[in-house]
Amino acid sequence: MATNNKRKSLDETSKDNDAKKKTKNNGDKQTDTSTIAYEPFTLQKISSKINDLCAKVPQVPESGVLTKNDLTLQKAWASDMQETLEGFNLLLACVSPATYKWSSDRSGAADQNLGVLSSELANAQDQISSAVSPKLSNVLAPVVDLVVKKMITEKGEKNGNEVKTNEFTREVVDPDFVKLCGNVLARNAGMLRQVVLANFNKAMKVIADYEKARSKDDRGGNYGSSLAY
Repeated sequence: MATNNKRKSLDETSKDNDAKKKTKNNGDKQTDTSTIAYEPFTLQKISSKINDLCAKVPQVPESGVLTKNDLTLQKAWASDMQETLEGFNLLLACVSPATYKWSSDRSGAADQNLGVLSSELANAQDQISSAVSPKLSNVLAPVVDLVVKKMITEKGEKNGNEVKTNEFTREVVDPDFVKLCGNVLARNAGMLRQVVLANFNKAMKVIADYEKARSKDDRGGNYGSSLAY
C-alpha cells in the first residue's frame, strides 16, 4: 500500500513538472518575436516613415487646381492622397506601443509629456479627418443605389410558365452632387495638400520634441512646459 502511494506521488510530481514546462514554453512563445517576423517600430522609425510619406503626397498642377469636370483625374488624385493618409494613420497607431511603459516606471513629468504627445498626434489626425478625408470620400465613394438594369422574361421548358429574371446594377444616386464634389476637390487641391503636409510635419516635430523631453527626464532635468504647441 505504501509503495502504491509513493508511486502515485511520483506520478503526480512528474505531471506537475510537465505542466510547468508547458506553461513556460507557452510564455516563451508569447514573448519571442524572432519567430514571427516582427520588429517593433521605435519613435525614430515612425518619424522617418512619416517623412517618407511626405514625398508621396500627390502634387497639383502649377495653377494650383486640378482640371475642372475631369472626374477620372480627380479620382486618381484623391486615391493617391487617400493611400498616403492610410499609411499615416497606421504609423500613428504604432506610437502607443513604441512609448509604452508601466505607469510606476514613469515620472510625473514623463506622464505629462506622454499625454501631450498623444494629444497633439490625435489633433493632427483630427485636422486631416475633418478637413481632407470627407472631400476624398465624396469623390471616391459616392452614394449608390441598387437598381434593376434589365428584366428578362423566359418561358419554362417543361410547363411553359413565365420565369422573370432581374439583373441589378449599382448607380450613383446623385451624379450632379458627385460632379460638384469633384470640382470642390479640384478647386481646393492645393490647400488640401497643404493641410496634410502641415500636419505630417507637426507630427514629426511633436515626436522629436517628445524625444528631447524624455532624454531630459532620463537625466533628471527640469523642463516644465517644454512641450507646448
